[in-house]
Amino acid sequence: DVPVFPIWIAMPDDMIPRDVPVKSRFLMPYLGAAGSRKGSGASSDYTAYSFPPTSAGESAYLHAYRSAHFAIARSPNKRCLVTQRHTEILANGAVPIRDDGSDISECEQTLMPVLPKALIREAAQLYRNWTGAPEQQYRYRDLVRQTLRHSRTKLSSLAMANYVLHDVMQLPRPVKSVLFVSAGFGWPPPYTHGELNNGWQGQPAITLYHGLQQYALQNNGTVIDTPFLGSAPYHKSFMWASFPAPLGQNATEM
Repeated sequence: DVPVFPIWIAMPDDMIPRDVPVKSRFLMPYLGAAGSRKGSGASSDYTAYSFPPTSAGESAYLHAYRSAHFAIARSPNKRCLVTQRHTEILANGAVPIRDDGSDISECEQTLMPVLPKALIREAAQLYRNWTGAPEQQYRYRDLVRQTLRHSRTKLSSLAMANYVLHDVMQLPRPVKSVLFVSAGFGWPPPYTHGELNNGWQGQPAITLYHGLQQYALQNNGTVIDTPFLGSAPYHKSFMWASFPAPLGQNATEM
């Protein structure tokens, strides 16, 4: 047998709330998919969303999920949760629910194995039987505290970096130097969403790179990435701008 070590779509640690956010609504409707077009194959049932790729747009998007108990999430795989949206919902203190209110109990264990499926399943049962009773509110908050703790320890970008370096590669701590080789983080313009070189196929690689940079910050280390996508004809991805100089400028073309 060949061992398989999956990676996943992670969330920056500093974007994960420390406690259950204040809730102002029960359910957040589906917010759409960036760049989707009605009638375009697998995305034909998706609607384009209205959050611009700016700091204000990002804040509004995250607040939308933090303010809700539950949030509708969709995926090209109708049975299971496999998109960045589901990680974002969980890591912002809400619970992802499918349109029909079903849970993910039938998902294969190998599909997004780090998701807290048992917690999501129990929360989905609350959703289907919700009356707003105090005991339901108490249980909901307890479940979300657990999903947030799980998000920080398993779904964060730093957690994934530690997993790759020390569980998969079994390198001794700390690792001081990392060469990050990728096949690219997205399609070159004009196929990207606006100015972000952030194609859908690059999300695990992007969040792993983000986690490695956080790891380097903690351990006074260095991450060199190749190929460097910060020059023409590519647009600089958000991940280089997310770290202060000089770390945010040390991505070197090799």
